[in-house]
Amino acid sequence: EPPPFGGDTGSDTGWDTGLDTDTDTDTDSDSDSDTDSGLSGDTGGDTGGDTGGGPSGDLPGYGGLEISGGSATAQENTFSQLVGFGIHITDGAQAELIGNTVSWVTYGEITEDGGVNDGFGLWADKGGEITTSGNLFFRNFIGIVADESDATLVGDSVVGGGYGVYALRGAFDLTDVSVEEAYSVGVLTVASTDPVVMNGVSVRGTPEYVHPGGEGDGNSTGVQVQASEATLSNVTVEGYNAMGIALVPYNNTLDVTLTDITVLNPGRMGLYASQSNLVIENLNVDGMRLVDDPETVNVGGSISTGFAASFWYSTVEWNKGSVTNSEFIGLLNALSTINIGADANGDGVEIAGNWYHGIWNYEGTLSVSEATFTRSAGYYGLS
Repeated sequence: EPPPFGGDTGSDTGWDTGLDTDTDTDTDSDSDSDTDSGLSGDTGGDTGGDTGGGPSGDLPGYGGLEISGGSATAQENTFSQLVGFGIHITDGAQAELIGNTVSWVTYGEITEDGGVNDGFGLWADKGGEITTSGNLFFRNFIGIVADESDATLVGDSVVGGGYGVYALRGAFDLTDVSVEEAYSVGVLTVASTDPVVMNGVSVRGTPEYVHPGGEGDGNSTGVQVQASEATLSNVTVEGYNAMGIALVPYNNTLDVTLTDITVLNPGRMGLYASQSNLVIENLNVDGMRLVDDPETVNVGGSISTGFAASFWYSTVEWNKGSVTNSEFIGLLNALSTINIGADANGDGVEIAGNWYHGIWNYEGTLSVSEATFTRSAGYYGLS
């Protein structure tokens, strides 16, 4: 019998993400409201191919633009080779950032426990409010960090770094944002008390460059959402080694709507959801890679890796989409209630080319209609 993510069949389905910006709490989803905002663990000296360092030569002093309170607009500026941060928005400041380039920002000193407090291209904390448009964050230690701040990001590009976008404890809205080769996690939002909204977001990581990942450690994931309410539409995630998209609750239950979601070439798991109520319109997961042998990474004799889509203790209404070409199992329904059907145009869900089961209903309630099952049974040597 398969355990949920992390091998824990209880209500604690979160992960420890690390970041340590002087707020040392945790990121469990066990109905507490604590979060951990600062970066610890392995973000890799080589973050996303060759993103671990900047050009040669001495780096200038601490920080670029500090905005403490009040309001400010920064447009078409260049911030490069800075220690600590490119732009820091704090103490309730309101800032609009348009068309700026922030690159090669590195961290200062390592803390005693191995964490870091800075190294952020864009950093908002203590009630800061960010509105962005068309900025480039290139090979900074961390691209964007929003801690206890509201972030509305539009049309930004983040390339390289340990994390692409890391946001917690605030309103979080991403539109037409792209993240490339973030080493550990592309987009991570934790313990948000407001709805999480992502529209037109693209997150891509080359498997050979990003973190190799590991069972339950939260590394090498395209998008992680831990919240009470979320809406994701027109989102594409490609190439991470642990999970494409991970959805877990902040307080007991996550209500989430997924529309036009594509997960390509994920390792271990494509889409993972636990303790969630999901409404899905057109979810497509293709090419799940079996990084580990399930027989060697079992927890208590249970399978815990190798699912293109995996739902635990959840309710799911899913119309249209596909689960295709998984190197192990297509869809896992574990102790959940799942209804799979067609959309208003009669387009159903395609289950095709999966190596073992197309759908595995494990102690769940499953209703399937107007779906297509084809090209399965690769496990038995059939093409």
